[in-house]
This record gives sequence, structure tokens and C-alpha cells, in this order.
Amino acid sequence: MRKESNGHGPTAIRVQGGLLPPEFLAAIASLRAPHQSGNDYGVTKSFSLKDEIARYWRVANDLYDAWASLRGSSSVDREKLCVNKWLIPLFTTVLGWSDIAPSGTIRIGDRSFPLTHTAFGGLAPVLFAATERELETADPRFGEEGRRRSPHGLVQELLNGRDDWMWGVVSNGRKVRLVRDNPSLTRPAFVEADLELIFGEQLYADFVLLWLAFHGSRLRPVEGDIGRCILEQWRNRSQEEGQRALERLRVGVTESLRALGNGFLRNPANEALRRALAEGTLTPAAYFEELLRLVYRLLFLFTAEERNALHAPDADSRARRLYREGYGLAHLRTLALRRRRYDRHADLWRGMTVLFRALETGAPALGLPALGGLFDAGHCPCLDAADIANEHLLEAVRSLAWFRSDGALSRVNYRDMGTEELGSVYESLLELVPCIDTASAPWSFGFVGDAAETAAKGSARKLTGSYYTPAVLVNELIRSALDPVIGDTARRHADDPRAALLALRIIDPACGSGHFLLAAARRMAIEIARLETGSDTPDEPARQHALREVVRHCVYGVDRNPLAVELCRTALWIES
Repeated sequence: MRKESNGHGPTAIRVQGGLLPPEFLAAIASLRAPHQSGNDYGVTKSFSLKDEIARYWRVANDLYDAWASLRGSSSVDREKLCVNKWLIPLFTTVLGWSDIAPSGTIRIGDRSFPLTHTAFGGLAPVLFAATERELETADPRFGEEGRRRSPHGLVQELLNGRDDWMWGVVSNGRKVRLVRDNPSLTRPAFVEADLELIFGEQLYADFVLLWLAFHGSRLRPVEGDIGRCILEQWRNRSQEEGQRALERLRVGVTESLRALGNGFLRNPANEALRRALAEGTLTPAAYFEELLRLVYRLLFLFTAEERNALHAPDADSRARRLYREGYGLAHLRTLALRRRRYDRHADLWRGMTVLFRALETGAPALGLPALGGLFDAGHCPCLDAADIANEHLLEAVRSLAWFRSDGALSRVNYRDMGTEELGSVYESLLELVPCIDTASAPWSFGFVGDAAETAAKGSARKLTGSYYTPAVLVNELIRSALDPVIGDTARRHADDPRAALLALRIIDPACGSGHFLLAAARRMAIEIARLETGSDTPDEPARQHALREVVRHCVYGVDRNPLAVELCRTALWIES
């Protein structure tokens, strides 16, 4: 049976670590990225690129069916079958990798790496593994001297260890990954295609993207330098476009805050809220803080829903469906595109407040655990007790969930958004100074600088000394300040290094959006996961579990700006 698309991107292809943003993958899929003519892919003028992809789709299906028919046989060498009958034909015949060659063990210094193949004249590592081997599960076969490695970890370490290697591929026949040099090792980064899903569920659109992004012409070195290949050019271009997407997100958050601020002020049912503002028991700054916390809640829920990380592990399908259809933000995101739902009723907000209380205390009927924290009732007491019309709430959701790009409406992809990108949003929020105009009816909420008072813009940012820290500086601080402490702690407590590491306390006295604390938590998590798994490259479940332990026990932040602390906490929640 054919699997339906999730409606916001490919079903069988995922990006981890921001290697290529989802928006850029969409550009690749629609042939809008650079170097995507037929000639760029080795297709002559006599043939249509789309027709050629359709022909390769049929060839790939024949290869997959032939391999699948033999997989269950107990009389065959499954690894040789996977490599020789499926992966090598797929790459050479379908994906245009013309020079895959067997490789022996690769040595870097005193370390050894049992690689299976190389490509492009030996400039790209290729690891083909048996179907039953998971890409992120450590295995002695891929390790050395009694230590284990995962297939993904082996390729990643090779790329990190050799200056002449930048891109590589790893596959077990069921999934295939493009991996890039990533020295930090604090967060996995790859583009993955689920081959079983593509061919088992006949996802042609996903195959098109696989063919366009994984084709051999994308990695072919330019004048012997794989660092100049098309894939690397795409990555550089996508980083530039990612900055523009962040700017659109900043605008969206500001518009959302303005819509919410005005929506609550102007609702006839909110006399108590207006009286508190008029009497000064609620200041404009405190009102703005509650609005920000509400937006943080929405950002958290968008991310958790799209990553399928919100529900308790034992939540059944009925509870998940009830949440999705009655309370989930995905439902509101869809309604936000329907102008007929922009009415003056408050039913959508009241349903959202039910969701917030469920996340505060837990709701088994919806499959929701008790999260507390950001959803504590004390975080937004005035707003939780107020009403907002559907028209204003949906306008706010629309600003957070959608943006215009080249004249078309595009969906913000929170599933693959890097947590650090919240830091960029934070940087812009510090420039906002809230103001409420009570001189005329209806009251209006906005920011200093919306009209003529531009001189005050940015004053909060300057007074609090708050500035967004670039990743290159954060990584250098991790290497110079944290790495020596981790190494020394593990050596001095060789009997139980894990407990000793979890006893460390890492504090950022000017935490801002948490950029340093996120990187520190990831670095600590990698080390603890290594100890727990006995592998230099622990799998993702082990790393994620260790990350939760580190965030719970080791990470602390302080900031003069209370809104920064709120955002830092939200970022750590999303990451863990």
C-alpha cells in the first residue's frame, strides 16, 4: 500500500544537523538549485531529464525486487547479496557512480578503519554493510582493538581524519546516508534516504529527490578537489539562504507577538486584563513577557509535534489521534490558511488552554506526559485567564508557521530546524521594546520603533549586554575550556568516569539563548554515551539519553534578561 505524504516535505528523506536545509531540498526536488540541467547530470540533449529519472525509477524497482526476492534465503551470503546485487548496481547503474572500487583497511596514524569501498578515484569513502546492521549501532566489525564503531561513525571518523576527504556514503541496503566532514562530533549531520520506504511504498517523488541529490555528478571532484564538488557548492549556497530564512522567522515571530498582543487587548471579555494594565498592576514589560512565553510554548509544540517527540512512549494510536484531531498545533496550522475560520469566537484558544493544562499535569487520554516548566500555570497567569478571538490567534499561528518565499507560501519546517536558530530569533527580540497605546479605542499593542521612535530600538539589547555568539566562537570555547575538564575528570575517576562527569556543573553567567550551553551539553553527552556504549561513535538513542541526563544534572544558566533565561530553557527542552 502506498504511504501518504505528510504534506510538508518528503516522507522517506530526512536531514539531520542542518547539512542541507529542507527548503533547499525542496529547491533540488523542483530543479531550482544551481547545476541541475540535464547536461549537469550527464543526460544528453536528446533525452529529457524527467524522462530519464522515470526510466531509472523502473530500473531501480527491478533491482530492488530482485534483491528482495533473495533476501529471505538462508543459503546465501546476505552481505555479499546486499552489496553485489543491490547497492553496487543501484549506485553504478541508477545513480551514476561510475568508479566505485573495493577498498581495504584505511589507516590514519595508529588507527585502522575497515572500509569496504571508495569512489571518485579514492577521494570519497563508501561503506556498504549488511542489511541487518543498523547504521548507528556500534559493532565490533567496524571497530579496532576490541572497541566498537557504528557504520556511520566509521565513515564520519574517516572524513574527520583525512584532509582530502570531505563527503562520503554509508548504506546497509535499507537506508543510505550522505555524510560530510564534521569535526565537532557534538551533533550528527547527514542526509538520509529510506530505500525500503521508497521502493516498498512506491514513493516516486522521494525517489526523484534521492536521484537528484545522491547522483554521482553531485560528488564528482572539480580538478581533483572534492571540496569544490556540486554538493559542497549546494551546502555553501544553502547556508546563505538559511540566513535569509532566519530573517523571515524573526519577522514572523514579531508579527505573531503583535497579533497576540492586540488580540488579547481588544477582546471584550478581557476587562480584567485592561484594568490591570491601566492601574499598573500589570506593566507593558510584564505583559510582553507573558506574550513571549506563549510564543515559546507554540515554538516548542511545533517542534515536538513535527519530531514526533511529544507523546509518552506508551501512548496508543487512539490517544494520538484524539490529540492530533482536536488539540494539536498541526490542526491550527491548517486552519490558519482558511480565512473563513478568522471569526470572533474564542473556541480555539480555549482548546489551547486545555492543552497547556494537560501538558502541565499530564493527560493519559491524549497520550501526554506531565511536562510542567514552560507550561506551569504561573508562567502566563493573565493570558491563561483571558480570551482571544480565533481571528487573532490564527493570525499569530500563521505568522509562526508559514512564510512567503519568491511569492509562494512556504511552511516553516520545525522538524529539522537547528536549536541554535532560536538564538537568532532571541537576538532580534532583544531589540523590541513593547508599548501599549491606551489613548484611543481600541487599545493597541506594538513596539517602540514601529513608527517614528527608532532611537530607542535596540536599547534593551545594549543595556543587557546581550549579543548572539557565533558557532565558531562557541566551538573554540568548548575545545579550550570544556574538553580539558572532561579529559581530566575521566582520568581522575577511572573507576566510575560516568558518575564523575555527571557530577560536573557547567554554568554560563550570560547564557542568552543558550548557544554555549547547548554545545556543552552535546559535548558532554557524546562523552557519556561513549562510556555507556563502549563505542567511540555511540548510536543516536544512546546520545539522546545521555543528553537528557546532562541537561538534567549538569547545565546551568544565568542572564540579566529574564526573557533570555526563558528562551534558553526552551532551547534545552527542544534539544533534549
